[in-house]
Amino acid sequence: MRKIRQIKVISFDFGGTLAYETTEDSIIFRQILEEFGYKFDIDEVKSALDFSREWWRTTKEDKIWNEKEMLNFHRKVLSKLKIPNPEELAEKTSKVLPQRLDFKPYKDTKPTLENLKMKGYPLVIISNVSSKRNLETYLKKAALIDYFDELFASGSIGIEKPNPQIFRKAAEVMKTSCQAIIHIGNSYENDYLGAKSAGMKAILIDRNGKYKDKECKRISNLTQLLELLTIK
Repeated sequence: MRKIRQIKVISFDFGGTLAYETTEDSIIFRQILEEFGYKFDIDEVKSALDFSREWWRTTKEDKIWNEKEMLNFHRKVLSKLKIPNPEELAEKTSKVLPQRLDFKPYKDTKPTLENLKMKGYPLVIISNVSSKRNLETYLKKAALIDYFDELFASGSIGIEKPNPQIFRKAAEVMKTSCQAIIHIGNSYENDYLGAKSAGMKAILIDRNGKYKDKECKRISNLTQLLELLTIK
């Protein structure tokens, strides 16, 4: 793969790119409900979450996943579990759940970020996530927040990947052109095609060979990124 030149800023996706959830959200959701006095089998919670995800998928249209929509999602889960008057409890669970999710960085994440910071690259995150506040929480959980100069969360900006405008917003804030930014993410549609449509360079991190049939710049380990960049 040819070297990539004239990069001033490096952008990353978060979940599935830099870190992963260590515990299924159904387990955490069940624990939270139990703390509020509601006991359910794990299969009941999984079923309610799956039902609500399908509801979101089929009704989202032009809506953006943000803290308001997260609250609506929790209302739907609790209603499916037949919890009476779920409004007040949904307010609580939607605030508690992001604090309880736990993230762990992939083994290649910190060595790569440390190397890039040492070489002087500004680093940012562009992520489809409910809010910048929750993204900060997740990064702190993964002990990664100190590596990044700026965070761009779709729920706070009001634009989701693959819309090129969220990438252009990042370039504007970083005071550079899209052509001078490279974005790395694990979704071919959201990250690779989205960044390319904005005029950025892009690399797909494909740890398990999911996209081996796609013609694109693709790596299986983040440390391979260091071999592709022309060092400043």
